[in-house]
Amino acid sequence: MEKNEITKVEMERWWIAKKSDLQIDLNQLKKLGIQQWYISRQPIVRLRETTHYAKNVNSILHKEFILCFKSKAPNIGSLETEINLIESDFKEMKKHATGNQIDKFRYIWETIIMGEPYKVEIDDFVSGNTILLEDEVKIEIEFNSEADFRQYRAPSWFGKEVTGDFKYSNSYLSSLK
Repeated sequence: MEKNEITKVEMERWWIAKKSDLQIDLNQLKKLGIQQWYISRQPIVRLRETTHYAKNVNSILHKEFILCFKSKAPNIGSLETEINLIESDFKEMKKHATGNQIDKFRYIWETIIMGEPYKVEIDDFVSGNTILLEDEVKIEIEFNSEADFRQYRAPSWFGKEVTGDFKYSNSYLSSLK
């Protein structure tokens, strides 16, 4: 999402893959550290701190602080509004969060899908409150069109598709004990 982009329709699909089945080397991809907190789960009101790392090293380039609102879109996907915050406002709002903090590393794989450039996000959860096994990652693709969303056929190494299964949503994961 571009900086200060207000509202967009998010059409994403999810898969659960085994790390050993991945056909790409995560260490060669762009790496983000993500921490998320939820103020509300219905509708979704989320805070996210993202740490951008230099490629192939763990040195921090910069951090961003985002307030996100999500609700169901009329047809497919969800409406998502993201607002950039300054760190002090973010910390103040975080006091209102409920549930558990989500901690994960996100790896960005830039590739071509159906003739278009896409960013495939591979999330490796490091917080204990997840239903994923230690050797599993969640793969997400946010599609540019409903046609691509419906027509895309993932490679077998993506694993099991779990699109729409609420128990794999971050908001649900944050509610686990």
